[in-house]
Amino acid sequence: MVRFGDSINIILDHETYEHCSILSQYDLALNTYRKYYQYEKITGSTRETISLIPEEAFREAIANALIHRTWDINSQINAAMFPDRIEITSPGGLPEGMSEEEYIRGGISILRNRIIANIFFRLHLIERFGTGIRRINEFYKDSPVKPVFHLTQNAIQIILPVCYSLQVLSEDEQAVYKLLVGRSVSRSEIVEKTGFSKNKVLSILTGLESKGYICVSGNGRGTKYTAS
Repeated sequence: MVRFGDSINIILDHETYEHCSILSQYDLALNTYRKYYQYEKITGSTRETISLIPEEAFREAIANALIHRTWDINSQINAAMFPDRIEITSPGGLPEGMSEEEYIRGGISILRNRIIANIFFRLHLIERFGTGIRRINEFYKDSPVKPVFHLTQNAIQIILPVCYSLQVLSEDEQAVYKLLVGRSVSRSEIVEKTGFSKNKVLSILTGLESKGYICVSGNGRGTKYTAS
């Protein structure tokens, strides 16, 4: 697990968990997550734990990496921690017989490491086989930013973004963002509907994209914006 600053050239912390049980690795990874992505907020006499990334989603992603990784190759599970996300990469692609669509949709479980999976299930560290990815998505249902899954022949990567609330956006940013929910809109349409100047709309769109709230497609006059 490596904690980076604003770029991969800035390493703030580095932890390697090896020569210990898989369950210990799971607990140590969770402790490191809590150190950097949780804080306590005190309101009156109430103390509340705030998670920048849903703890349940991180648990599922780490468990998924430990249970389904390929253990017979000389490689490691990597967790890259950034200010705005965690990238968890595990060795080994999808099990033979499972498609990318089936992996994302969930409900089908082809166990590469059946004994490990059964231990995690009996200890209630996972809910049911084949539901991990669906559960990760569920924990982000109220977040404007969503998890991303990259699948290759040799690795599976799960990217868990920091959850943002619309409350952290300015009124102008919220006005633009709400126009993009559920549809693809051009910059000229945003200018027309908001009454903002072209330069102001461009500045707002650039800020929303950098924060992960929106996606941009096309180029030139064909550029479209939509909520992530």
